[in-house]
Amino acid sequence: MGLVQIAANADEFISAIENALGDDATNDEWRQRVDKFLAQTSWDETWERMSAIIDQVLERKQITVPLLDGPTQQLGAATY
Repeated sequence: MGLVQIAANADEFISAIENALGDDATNDEWRQRVDKFLAQTSWDETWERMSAIIDQVLERKQITVPLLDGPTQQLGAATY
């Protein structure tokens, strides 16, 4: 949708910031598109969608996460 930019490193991050701060005419058009999109959703809806995607990925991948067990702090594991 072209509403956000994702940077893989510091140089890409700087470039994305410079683009966002660039030409006002381009930024005005972008802001209007972003505002239109955001008016159709909420943070709660966004979180629900992201959480569902994370859950789907975790279901496909059995992930073992180390856990500390009680006051003895013995390392254990849980599979999600």
